[in-house]
Amino acid sequence: MKSLFKIFNFAILILSLTAICQAAEPIANGSLEIQTNPDGVKVYIDGKYKGNTPLTFMANPNVQKYVVELQQEGYKPVYRTAIIKPGSIETMSYAMQPSTCLALITSEPDGATVTKDGIDIGITPLLVTDLRYGEYNIELSLNGYKTQKHVLKVNSDKPQKLNAELVSTFATTIISSNPSGANVLINGSNVGITPCTISNIPEGNAQISVSLDGYKDFSETVALVAGQEHTINATLEALPASLKIISMPDKARIYINNQYKGETPLELNPYDAGSYRIRAELAGYEILARNVDLRPSEERVEEFRLQQNSGAISVITTPALVSIKIDGKEYAKTKPANESDQLSAETLVNLIPEGEHEITFSRAGYAAVKITKTITRNSVEQLGTIQLKRLFIPDFEVKTSTQTYRGMYLHDDAEYIYLETRPGVKTAIEKTKITGRKIIKQKE
Repeated sequence: MKSLFKIFNFAILILSLTAICQAAEPIANGSLEIQTNPDGVKVYIDGKYKGNTPLTFMANPNVQKYVVELQQEGYKPVYRTAIIKPGSIETMSYAMQPSTCLALITSEPDGATVTKDGIDIGITPLLVTDLRYGEYNIELSLNGYKTQKHVLKVNSDKPQKLNAELVSTFATTIISSNPSGANVLINGSNVGITPCTISNIPEGNAQISVSLDGYKDFSETVALVAGQEHTINATLEALPASLKIISMPDKARIYINNQYKGETPLELNPYDAGSYRIRAELAGYEILARNVDLRPSEERVEEFRLQQNSGAISVITTPALVSIKIDGKEYAKTKPANESDQLSAETLVNLIPEGEHEITFSRAGYAAVKITKTITRNSVEQLGTIQLKRLFIPDFEVKTSTQTYRGMYLHDDAEYIYLETRPGVKTAIEKTKITGRKIIKQKE
């Protein structure tokens, strides 16, 4: 009985040892084979770098779930979850997608043609959306401007911007003049009116001319550089003008800017262009004045039609040859009506200013006559006949052998000389008895 019990216990012990031995056998590891296109991609498993593809990763038999990260410069990162069962072989294949970047290409001015590595890709402003990492040769060209070359480096996902300020293959001139409104010629071609900006001039020496009617031409040779501005300020010299002033009636006194210049008709040539105040004055007429703008090289005629503001007198004098003075100024002298000078023709004296005046009638050998008269504009005062009383002033001397005669010479004939020897006394002296004669000069 005891022997059976021992045999039973021994059997139990053998079975237990067998079970313990079976439990201690190792669990087989699983693995993950990772392949990429292209090769050489960095592999991170649960954040830890494991190497580059192609790569076989041996999993922990106690861990079945892993996070796989694929990283390669120039490609988009890949994140995947891998389940690796013990003893299994898992495979992951992945074609890497290249990373791309945005680039905005602009130019000043717009409209430039853009080439990338020699290939035309559009017109500025241009948004390029598929640039992979790397360097690109960018060229911008626009008619009338110098071609520009740039290198665009793309090494991140950050958008790029390239702005090109294009340089013209032409020069620019900014031309002004004083005065403005002048005609501009460049190398003989009409290009505009001042002030103006001309921006399409080939570089090099250029002959620039500025001209305006009435002014001397301005000319200058300038060396123009493409892409640069050249400024010209032309001060134009006015050509002299001419000014002719006439009046109706003439003999008006002319004042320009209050300076006396002469009597009409008056010609001033040359005369500087400018603004002037011209005044015309003539006794017996209203004063006329006006402003005149005299342009360069202008031939200007100014006419003054004077309006009379005076009156006149009509008079006959006895004798004739009587001087007529008004307020001390001599206006006229009466003329004989016939061969005798004892009576004048009717005399009209014009241009007497309106108002009250003292009028004096005088002739040598006669007593002067003075009257006061009020003159009315545009009217004639009839004075009738003014008679001057003759004065006895001896003016001739005649000698005979017996006597000397002094008196006023009247006349003579073949036989006698007649003198007025006393007022109203006429004496005839026989010529055959005359021994001498002379004119008596009057003391002034």
